[in-house]
Amino acid sequence: MDYGADNYAGVTFSNAGARRIFIGWMSNWQYANVVPTQSWRSATTIPRDLQLVDVNGQAYLTSQPVKELEQITRSEIKMDDVDVNGNLDLSKQLTSFGGKYLLNLELDSLQDISLHLSNAKGDEVVVGYDKTSNMYYTDRTRSGQIDFEQTFARKTIGPRISPNKRMSLKLLVDVASVKVFADAGLSVLTNIFFPAEPLQFLNIRTKAPLKIKEITYSSVNTTLK
Repeated sequence: MDYGADNYAGVTFSNAGARRIFIGWMSNWQYANVVPTQSWRSATTIPRDLQLVDVNGQAYLTSQPVKELEQITRSEIKMDDVDVNGNLDLSKQLTSFGGKYLLNLELDSLQDISLHLSNAKGDEVVVGYDKTSNMYYTDRTRSGQIDFEQTFARKTIGPRISPNKRMSLKLLVDVASVKVFADAGLSVLTNIFFPAEPLQFLNIRTKAPLKIKEITYSSVNTTLK
């Protein structure tokens, strides 16, 4: 269901009609009691719609953010046919979002790509795809406060399940977590982190020149429209 470190003890709801809506506990018993927070101890994942899909004759579970997430997103910006030759800096576009945003990437080909979420203090979380291993990953080994528990500084990986030659990445970024939904929710990674300040900068890096067919991004607010 989730290849990240922080999606546990999920519950689903019986009053949502044909939908199967899931919410998980966004933490991990390896460090839940020692995370470096004061006024709160943990949070829940964004609600997700669960579905079963057929991939080459096998059933797989997908999960994607519920459509109601649209009620707390603002000012969606779309960029088409974006060339990336080593690095694309989107920091200026995202700084005003305060480290809370929804980002979608659509690529026509499978190539190495990494998204570097960072701040002025040097904290960084890296989300990416490695073509050689055919794996998605989230690396939080330099994400800020990491020394409160010996296993927290880790890189989580999840297999790419989709046989499609096109790739999609959806990131839901908050001040203390990033949720990755790849290929319409076939590969999902949820991870928390504790930076010194919000990760307001974003750089998209590649090993070789590539074209991103579409980039969309929007801010996420807690006040309903």
